[in-house]
Amino acid sequence: MIFSGEEERDWPEYDVAIIGSGPSGMTVFTELAASGLEVCVIETGSVAPSAFADKLRKIESEGIQVRENSRERIVGGTSKTWNGLSAPLDPIDFEKRPIPYHEGWPISYSDIEPYLEVAAQRYSFPAPSAFEPRMYVPSDAPFNPRWESLEEKILLKQPKPTHFGRKYKYVFEPAGLDLITDATVTSVVADGGVVRAARCVASNATRFEIRAKKFVLAAGGIETPRILLNSSIGNAYDQVGRYMMNHPKGYIGKIYFTKPVAADSFYFGGTHGYFVGYTGLRLRERVQKESGVLNAYLRLESEFPWSNRASIKHIRGSVSKLLALYRNIKSGAWRVIPRNIVSLIKEGFLALVYLPQLVWVGIISLPHVVRPGVRVARARCFLEMEPNPDNRVVLSDEKDAHGEKIARVVHATTERDIASLDSLLTSFAGECTKLGIGTFTRSPGNLVDLAGHDASHHMGATRMGRDPKTSVVDSDMRVHGIENLYITGGSVFPTSGNANPTYTMVALSIRLAKHLKNLFKVHASGKTATGKPILIFGAGRRITTDVIGVLEVLPDAFRITKVFARRPSALFTRNATYLVHPVAELSPRDIADTTYLYMAVPHVGIENALRTVTQHDCSHIELIIDTPAFPLDPKLYRAFKHVHVAEDSVTLPWLETVRAAKDSIGPIRSIIIDRSANRHHAISLVKALAGQVRFALKWGDRISISCRNGVRALVIEPRDYKKGTLTIRGQMQTLGDRARAGVVAIEPLCEKEYCTGFKIGNIETKLTPVESELVGRFGPEDTVITKMLELKRVGLYRMLARIGKGEVVWSLEAGLDDSRIDRAVRKFGFFGWTEG
Repeated sequence: MIFSGEEERDWPEYDVAIIGSGPSGMTVFTELAASGLEVCVIETGSVAPSAFADKLRKIESEGIQVRENSRERIVGGTSKTWNGLSAPLDPIDFEKRPIPYHEGWPISYSDIEPYLEVAAQRYSFPAPSAFEPRMYVPSDAPFNPRWESLEEKILLKQPKPTHFGRKYKYVFEPAGLDLITDATVTSVVADGGVVRAARCVASNATRFEIRAKKFVLAAGGIETPRILLNSSIGNAYDQVGRYMMNHPKGYIGKIYFTKPVAADSFYFGGTHGYFVGYTGLRLRERVQKESGVLNAYLRLESEFPWSNRASIKHIRGSVSKLLALYRNIKSGAWRVIPRNIVSLIKEGFLALVYLPQLVWVGIISLPHVVRPGVRVARARCFLEMEPNPDNRVVLSDEKDAHGEKIARVVHATTERDIASLDSLLTSFAGECTKLGIGTFTRSPGNLVDLAGHDASHHMGATRMGRDPKTSVVDSDMRVHGIENLYITGGSVFPTSGNANPTYTMVALSIRLAKHLKNLFKVHASGKTATGKPILIFGAGRRITTDVIGVLEVLPDAFRITKVFARRPSALFTRNATYLVHPVAELSPRDIADTTYLYMAVPHVGIENALRTVTQHDCSHIELIIDTPAFPLDPKLYRAFKHVHVAEDSVTLPWLETVRAAKDSIGPIRSIIIDRSANRHHAISLVKALAGQVRFALKWGDRISISCRNGVRALVIEPRDYKKGTLTIRGQMQTLGDRARAGVVAIEPLCEKEYCTGFKIGNIETKLTPVESELVGRFGPEDTVITKMLELKRVGLYRMLARIGKGEVVWSLEAGLDDSRIDRAVRKFGFFGWTEG
């Protein structure tokens, strides 16, 4: 469950408390979700950005200047600004080298490799095998240099980088898996080598402690050592904060090719399945060892006459604004259209200002049109920094908003760092000339300045090692001398290599979670489902927040066998971890062995998903299809034994209360659904309350509906559960989501923060304990609209429970009717009922 540090409450003692919700902390949490342990994540920020949390990002920098947005204070941490690029560390990065303080890792690449595989399966990273260079630069490629001292380095990127906060927020739904936001950990308190509590403070100055049996510090490469220094823990040998590393970066020159190189060469970037990426270059490991240099790398970025031109930027911006205006006019989103027009005028004016530049760009671009290809490319480098004890995180004299000392980061490149880059550039320039590739020209200036920009990869300040005199944590990432305190994240890296660290951080966090489960002797948890097998298509919000949890509390009716989606990943619940398989892996056996198929796929993919499934014999399968993505073609459903429509708006629990109070309400005369439902769901809700729709007319963001029995309804878009309202006007009484003049509230009944039912006047209906758990916390200001999503989950539970008993709740015909009305109103602005 999600709590705020501003709340004054009696916090329980957890089995594991994780400090930080970035990729590292969130991974430990999700891996522990099905362990049966009581786990919390403590996060200094909130789900949304806040000005107060942003102030806490402030630090002092000496040398390489640390960017503020590399220290995000928000649920999900720096995954908010991560661009999705990743690669594993190289085997040489784990090895000890004849370099001062370069002791290597206490674990090998082979030790971490299995966890990289798990990270790929569960967290949308490429498999380790995907980084083999010859997959991207084959021997018969048009541009395939036979490098002697250099070798390719592949980096791959998720097109839509995982925001760990948004993606895994759903895992905090059940009790015992808690997220505490707006809770800045100032220190941890130890007694006799055991951490007793984490001291926290909220933005309203509320101070409290979180107790746990085990603690995991995952607060980032700078904040983690700061917390330890503030706590005077783990620093017996003055190692906390030392060996700070980064990947200083910058543009350091250009290569002028002898012959144009195809723009689709993977050296300049390309696609690999779901991923995009590029080929970089580094010195071969043999050369690194012989020369005593580090593992720097460079990448090439194609440059054209139109690259980085303001004229092109504003032309693109004008087209983008024009398309946005067209879409909003077409959809009737009149409220945002004035803003669209203003933006279009601004962008169009700037495009006109830069029109002469655009003409000039067109003239000088003619040779590239006649003879296409890349003639010039910029070289961008990323350094490996050696582990230098004088590069460190210390405490400043300046204090933050909570009165705690902020961090002061002192780190700069060393002679060896720069010499390593110089060796790479020299080899690159020499081989480009020798192989006839072209001429490499360095940028004017010294390499320290050219390659001295923060890459936001903060590593090493609580490094892993065998000896407490030269490290902070052991090979299990436990702080030396502290029985129950662990650290995960880039700060435990003994060396930095040159790869973006997120992939390895997640792998280390999976490894740590496994270690913690072994310590707690966790084997399995959750109920054993005995119901009929059900396949799931989809892994989006609907599946993660609603469907999986509901199916798990109906174990006698349903047994989840497999989950399919476009890309591999995993779904985490209190009961189990479900691997998500690519749709391409769907087999005839999967179809033959299931009784039910639940499909919750977006509009753009639903028809293809149905056609993929119906390539197999589905005559024995009962399809449960989610709305509003519901195709109108009846032929798509004929292959199934039966079709159920999962329209949970018609089984909302408070509808039972409305029906029970019908004698005091009288016949319903009108309904106003003001920003409190998606259009498709609003149509279904109107039908559930008032019967079949006869006529609907849309103007702007309003839809007027007339039902066959004379009831009139008004639906106002867009949906906003925080501001939306509901009004049901009966002959004798008017109901609403809140009590107001002449309106009786559909009032929630609450006990100990949980909703236990609803009442209208003296009429009450009850929720079961399972349903109360599905709703979760119900605050004093919450209503049937503010908690609509949670109440729809109860509606889904009631619907699926009846489907599991063989009942039909919302039929295929009802679903098709909803979709016809929705489509007609959306496309034509009008729907009229005809017989048949």
